[in-house]
Amino acid sequence: MRAWLLGLGLVALSAQAQANVRSIQLHLTPLVSFEPAFWRMRVIVTPQADQRAVRIETDSGGFGRVTELPLDGLGGPKVLWVEWKDLPGGVYLVVARVLTDRSVVAEDRQQARVVPRP
Repeated sequence: MRAWLLGLGLVALSAQAQANVRSIQLHLTPLVSFEPAFWRMRVIVTPQADQRAVRIETDSGGFGRVTELPLDGLGGPKVLWVEWKDLPGGVYLVVARVLTDRSVVAEDRQQARVVPRP
């Protein structure tokens, strides 16, 4: 009986821990392109009540871009689409972050390359 109650308690704790997991997934395509590049990004967010925005930013050292999209907590979208056009040549680090009123609560990164024209 004790083992059964202990097992039930562990299952309940595991379910509660999984409910509090914050996640974001960034899918950028294409990872290699020629300038002027066109990127399409799909951002998958696990909705949480305190989420306020998703910020996607990139920097190649000589060029940067930022897009911030509002979220509505639990009512916010699970999938966001972002398109960036006319990116110049360079190696870029793209970072997607979920923001609350006070902090960054989830982050995902991808690296992409835009090949300059000769």
